[in-house]
Amino acid sequence: VPNASTTAAAAAQLSLLRAHARAGRMQPAREVFDAMPDRGRSLVAWTTLMSGYATHGPASEALELLLCMLGLLVRPDAFVFSVALRACAAVGSLRLGRQLHGAVAKLGYVGVDLFVANGLVTMYSSCQSLPCAEKVFGSIASPDLVSWTSMLSAYTENGRDAEALVLFMEMARGGVACDAFTLSVALRAASSLGHVGVGLGHQLHCCMIKMGLVGKEFLDNC
Repeated sequence: VPNASTTAAAAAQLSLLRAHARAGRMQPAREVFDAMPDRGRSLVAWTTLMSGYATHGPASEALELLLCMLGLLVRPDAFVFSVALRACAAVGSLRLGRQLHGAVAKLGYVGVDLFVANGLVTMYSSCQSLPCAEKVFGSIASPDLVSWTSMLSAYTENGRDAEALVLFMEMARGGVACDAFTLSVALRAASSLGHVGVGLGHQLHCCMIKMGLVGKEFLDNC
């Protein structure tokens, strides 16, 4: 039975692991994780290290950790799968991404859990499987801003700028409030279409002014 001292030590280890992983210090993060007793590795610890690898690299290590989790009969939750999907997107592994899609479908996460659904959209987009990204997006009952932006990015990253703008207009008509990043994706799509997108580009610029976003460097350079 854990006593107060062991509980405090475990909390300190987890805090140190989080600090290293968030800062991209993956070697020290891994050393902290490996020093944890097997029973002291909570799902949060696994997820923290996986997320660090998925964000800072090497993303393949996040996928190795998932396999290790499964081998130790640690049950991943929806957020763990979303991190694994992000890692799949980073390494461009469509084969493994499809396997993960099958696993989360069996667990009932697809179309219900937004972390998983949005991760699937990004993964399929990064692996140049746009029809699959569209199918997943269409299955989301109540897409949030991340869902819409992920699908917009999927279109622009795969050279489908006209479809991106159609989706953006659908989003606007639906009353979904966009942020600076969503606007930047739409602006890139409009600029890629040349004169065809000029009118919408002007409208988007007006939106930027109303939202007080003019002057944000990454938007002004779109």
